[in-house]
Amino acid sequence: MRGHGNKFKLFGCQQIALSVGLALLAGPAWAGVTVNEALLSPQSLTASSGNDGRDELKTMLGRVRQLKGYSYDSVLTTYTGGKQIVEIGKLYFKSPNLVRFEVIKSGSRSGAVVVKQADGKIRGHMGGAFRGIKLTLSPDSKILKSANGFSIMEADLESLLSDADKKAKGDFKCLAVGAGSGRPAVVELLESDGDVKDRIAVDSHVKLPSEWNIFNSNKLASALQLNNVEVRNDLPDSLFSFDKESESKSLVADSLSPTSGLGALKASPSRPIDVATCKDINRMIKQMAVLADYVPSDVAQGDGWISGTREMLLSTCVDLESLQYALSPVSGAIGNTKGNSAAAIASQWNSCAASFHTTLDQLFDQLSNDQPDNAAVKKLGSDLKASVKALRAASERIEDLI
Repeated sequence: MRGHGNKFKLFGCQQIALSVGLALLAGPAWAGVTVNEALLSPQSLTASSGNDGRDELKTMLGRVRQLKGYSYDSVLTTYTGGKQIVEIGKLYFKSPNLVRFEVIKSGSRSGAVVVKQADGKIRGHMGGAFRGIKLTLSPDSKILKSANGFSIMEADLESLLSDADKKAKGDFKCLAVGAGSGRPAVVELLESDGDVKDRIAVDSHVKLPSEWNIFNSNKLASALQLNNVEVRNDLPDSLFSFDKESESKSLVADSLSPTSGLGALKASPSRPIDVATCKDINRMIKQMAVLADYVPSDVAQGDGWISGTREMLLSTCVDLESLQYALSPVSGAIGNTKGNSAAAIASQWNSCAASFHTTLDQLFDQLSNDQPDNAAVKKLGSDLKASVKALRAASERIEDLI
């Protein structure tokens, strides 16, 4: 199979075996096809002869949690719109939660490096046309998303396996079959109708994922190869941080109190709206309005960007994203607040927030174009201001709930 030649250096650690309960008989889905074809096929490889695979997930998850550090080479192929998008990178992980992802090939992001620091902040050293620019990113930043919609900051093995384990404990059926002649052990997560959602090929030597394929509506959505997995006890902390001199400290979102307002709401999502939260919301929206004015109305010159406008738009979009992320708990807080009008206010807020998110997403899309659409950027800048104005109106209604 692809990635079968993974090298996993154990440095004296004992391998942890998968459960002996795996079925060893080849199912009919393997018959007459290559291993690669079978792994990429939407037809289940476990439905006819698989055993409960939840123990296998737990075993792999336990193995990963014991590691002090590791790295692997990532090759992600996403199937969308009749095309195949290939993204290549390298991930480093150091316990307890330091992550570094180096983007080797991913369109305009090629050459970028993103780290999750010890302080929890996500910092990006941009690649491509933005090479050399360093930014602080929100956890849900579009810059972090691979073509399949998943964040590269959640591509560490514990995050991947924890998500699968959560699915297996929920509405998904988890089945597994053992390795056979020339084929790997496989763990699958099946939807209620029997369709495959996730398929994990398990390396027979290291007992960890070597390939992770995702399916949507009975079609292959993406295939991730995890190559050259290595235990790494030598990773320095400096690998997971950038210099603080280049870090922006001007956003309201960076100065939230952890004990009140939006800061406390982030830690305790069950809190209702209160005075401190409303003050924080107003501060955020006020800064959003200022940033929306920074979107340049003219960006095109000849066949390219006017000097400096592309970088300005990137910085503005990233800052707006951070403010948007800080406001993400507001909808839940409205729902936690008593009042006859709470449902209507929540609906208004959610609609305005969705409109803002869509417009910001479209501005990010413009950044990937070497030849910008001047009219589109100008319209999106206007739409962004309108979205902020709508958020302000919705926030005024939120104050009525106090």
